[in-house]
Amino acid sequence: MLKRFVEDFPEGSIIVDLGAGRMKTSDRVLSIDIYRAPGVDLLGDIEAMPFKTNSIDGIIARGVLEHVVDVDRVVSEIYRVLKPGGKVYSSIPFMQGYHPSPGDYRRFTIDGIQQLFKNFERVDCSITRGTASSFVWIAREFFSEVFSFNNITLYKMLKILFGWLLQPVKHLDWLTERHPKSHIIASSFTFIGEKPRASSHDRGESAFEVNRHHSFVTT
Repeated sequence: MLKRFVEDFPEGSIIVDLGAGRMKTSDRVLSIDIYRAPGVDLLGDIEAMPFKTNSIDGIIARGVLEHVVDVDRVVSEIYRVLKPGGKVYSSIPFMQGYHPSPGDYRRFTIDGIQQLFKNFERVDCSITRGTASSFVWIAREFFSEVFSFNNITLYKMLKILFGWLLQPVKHLDWLTERHPKSHIIASSFTFIGEKPRASSHDRGESAFEVNRHHSFVTT
């Protein structure tokens, strides 16, 4: 889905990946994060992005909105910087374990993710990872806690072991995703939305602007 999302944009489009860290999506995509990492092109706060209003063609937010303090502000910023007709791709967990980076604040149902992006015209909202992936999250944690007998070192070792043993179960997602009730305990959802198109006299601006409250450095 993400590959198709990027490929659908014409050459020269400005596509920004929020909080990508080391996971560089594509050479066509600009990555922004608050931490330096090999895959980061621009340091910045996604709650106050260093881009002008109506200046970005596409936004990617994979597994990042559960880690921000003010998710509504981030979504508002996504809406602000996108051009009319610009699109957002956002994957958000539902049935996943706690995984701080640096914090972990929320989960979304399929209704919740659509409500979060209510100002966008929905292009698609579907399961990213299904029931099998949810089962692996829960089973790995359950067995690691039960058989570690409160020993943290043993617990960490068992998480690696059970994670490896249970990994093949995730491949059953292709089967569970077809079920009409697959959204009930899906592991994560992906929302693709489009910012409503403005009138013809509206025009975008160049992507970068200086924010007087922040200092941004390209890597």
